Amino acid sequence: MFTGYTDSAVVAGSCGNPTCLSYGPGSLELAHKPNEHVPVADLARVRAVLSRLAADTLWP
Repeated sequence: MFTGYTDSAVVAGSCGNPTCLSYGPGSLELAHKPNEHVPVADLARVRAVLSRLAADTLWP
């Protein structure tokens, strides 16, 4: 669960899509704190997921 705010709510409202979500790398326990970082493995995982989503969505 994410207890903060993202622009997903704005996008969802603009598109009329209540199932809009945010997805990305990193840990919420480390977000916006000293020494915040994102492991390279997380970046690779997110890239793979978003690439697959784009391929499945754009070229079914």
